[in-house]
Amino acid sequence: MAQRAPLDVLVIEDEQDVAELLADLLSDEGYRVATVGDGPRGLEYVARYRPRVVLCDVMLPGLSGVEVLSRLETADDYRPVVILMSAAAPPSARPQDVPFISKPFNLEELLASVRAALQGPDTGPAAT
Repeated sequence: MAQRAPLDVLVIEDEQDVAELLADLLSDEGYRVATVGDGPRGLEYVARYRPRVVLCDVMLPGLSGVEVLSRLETADDYRPVVILMSAAAPPSARPQDVPFISKPFNLEELLASVRAALQGPDTGPAAT
């Protein structure tokens, strides 16, 4: 079985039109992108495809974006950079070092946040 190329960005967004917009925008920038519509599937995709960055809506079915973030932060094997998105105010449970983008978002700001996350320290095995 051929090895799949790792994802650059996983978009976890339950609004299909927003997910498609983000996937198109990021793909046009040359990133390998996948989208899923709920928190549990998002965690499955992270485990399987190891995206470098996760753009995650806060309000999701199954698990909220904050719950997804919490589970990824405590993962033993792999931790991507997570950028939370929401039309509401940043969640109080969000750690201050986790990037947050307000909806409706400025597309240039979103791209700048993804670029910065991808140029930052490599994601990978969790520190022990």
